[in-house]
Amino acid sequence: MSRNIRVIFIILSLIFIIFTYQVVKFYWDENRVLVKDDPETLTVSDLGGDYYSFAQRGFYGVKDSRGKVVIDARWKSVDKIEGDHFVVSQSTVRGERFGIIDNAENVIVPFIYTHFEKYHSEMLCAETEREKYVLFDFSGKVLTDMEWDRISKNYPTKPLTEQGNYIQLEKDEDLYRITEDSEGRLIVSDIRMYKPLFGEKRLVKVKNTAVSPGLTETVLLYSELFDRSVEYIGSLFNNDSTGVKNLAWSDNYKDLLLEGLNLRGGELTGLDVPVPEITDADDGSVTYVCHAAMSYKSPEEDGTYTRPRSLTMDIHFKKRQNGKLAVTKVYASRKD
Repeated sequence: MSRNIRVIFIILSLIFIIFTYQVVKFYWDENRVLVKDDPETLTVSDLGGDYYSFAQRGFYGVKDSRGKVVIDARWKSVDKIEGDHFVVSQSTVRGERFGIIDNAENVIVPFIYTHFEKYHSEMLCAETEREKYVLFDFSGKVLTDMEWDRISKNYPTKPLTEQGNYIQLEKDEDLYRITEDSEGRLIVSDIRMYKPLFGEKRLVKVKNTAVSPGLTETVLLYSELFDRSVEYIGSLFNNDSTGVKNLAWSDNYKDLLLEGLNLRGGELTGLDVPVPEITDADDGSVTYVCHAAMSYKSPEEDGTYTRPRSLTMDIHFKKRQNGKLAVTKVYASRKD
């Protein structure tokens, strides 16, 4: 009897081992499939959107969910971004270089970047050979038309929408921060700029400044309105009535302003830079606040205009006993 039990136990054990092996093999084949006609081809990972990366002889490519090769295995790395676009890298005489291609291997972003990093769920940060940084969206479109000295974020894996999280951009002495509101719009905030003011440089801080799209346009807009407003204020204090008229109210000024904002073809619907108000007079200096306001329309590709956008800027500055002006702070806001 004891011998029969041992035989039954051995048979059951063999059945269990065979069954376990088949289950493991099934899931292994589902997740890491060895192609029968090429033992060196291995599916690596799910890229999303019915795409899978695969490795072949040390290089990577992309297949669709039916197993059809979409992108040949000739890249050092492959990472899917938006739609049918992929960040890939290749070896060059100058080292590994990154770019963006589509699923037909058309080059969207050239292979001139030494590194690509995902920032948040909508943004890519690319590093150039000169150790400068460029921001792209996930379709490969440049977000800002400039290279930055440094781009960083103050959060590890939490979403950009969470309060207090931001992406920081630095160029020369300028510093910008990008946050995201509850509707998914990118907001440029806490802008610091060093601006020449009558031969001196003063720190200007701008808060809650703009909503995307058009990050570059926003920076130009505030910079231009600030410069023009300070010119206007200077003309007021110097009793230059001709300068005040030319700067604040003439069509020439409006054209210059629109051109400076990169809005040629747009329409300036309102501009108001009133005489500064005296708010304080202590310690041999006088504090003024200039409430500058404007509204404008941007031209669209089809010839229509966007609905008017409103921009306000309060410039706080002091006039010392020696007659010099010094900007102390700037608050700006934009409403779309």
